[in-house]
Amino acid sequence: MARLTSLGSVGMLAALACQSVPVPEPSTAPVATTAPATERPLVSVPVPPFTPTTVKLSPDSAMKLSQAGRASVSAPLAPGLELSLWAPDGMVADPIGISFDDRGRLYVTQTARTDRDEIDIRGHQDWMVSSITFKDIEDKRAFYQKVLAPENSAKNQWLKDWNGDGSRDWKDLTFHKEKLWRIEDTNGDGVADQSQLVLEDFNDLVSDVLHDVLAYKNDVYVTISPDLWHLKDTNNDGVIDTKESLSHGSGVHIGFGGHGHSSPL
Repeated sequence: MARLTSLGSVGMLAALACQSVPVPEPSTAPVATTAPATERPLVSVPVPPFTPTTVKLSPDSAMKLSQAGRASVSAPLAPGLELSLWAPDGMVADPIGISFDDRGRLYVTQTARTDRDEIDIRGHQDWMVSSITFKDIEDKRAFYQKVLAPENSAKNQWLKDWNGDGSRDWKDLTFHKEKLWRIEDTNGDGVADQSQLVLEDFNDLVSDVLHDVLAYKNDVYVTISPDLWHLKDTNNDGVIDTKESLSHGSGVHIGFGGHGHSSPL
């Protein structure tokens, strides 16, 4: 910044500041305003009924499976480190996301929709132009219901008749459900011995796969496009019975299978 070094310069600036400056007349034109954003109310709904399957191993069986699993893994370790297997085979299959809660229990997401009910655009390149025009999730839903309508069953031989109704249509994209398991060491011997299915849901026409999970205090959060869900066990029976959508609208376009909404963090 230039520095004023003489009184003459200061006086000249003062004189300029004292000159009258014409003030513009106030405009009578209407001022454009932005409409306030509408807030979407939280949607809380009950979880559809399911059978809360439990896998329970005896302490001896769990320990033997853990030791056998560890022996099958060759991993170089730095001096002073040890490697053990906490959750042996049989606890859960096809896991994607994991999260420990404050009690040391592990929540694990399991997918059944991958390569079945969740569409990968790379296998349907003729849909690309339509897909990029979608403005919201309901556009995506309407597209599926149109191109995969029952009357187009003969054209959609690539789609398996999962529900066995004789028609290859959009309803087959709602057949498989995603699962959430809780694994724990019930006797404190350092090896997990129980795995319980605490949720089986998320098979809407536009549902992606159950990507990730976050256990925080007494609640659980999961991501499955188009929503971020807050899961609750309202009656304390150990099983999720209520889900609340905290945000909605991700995964508008048909993308690469299983690459939707990631971590809740």
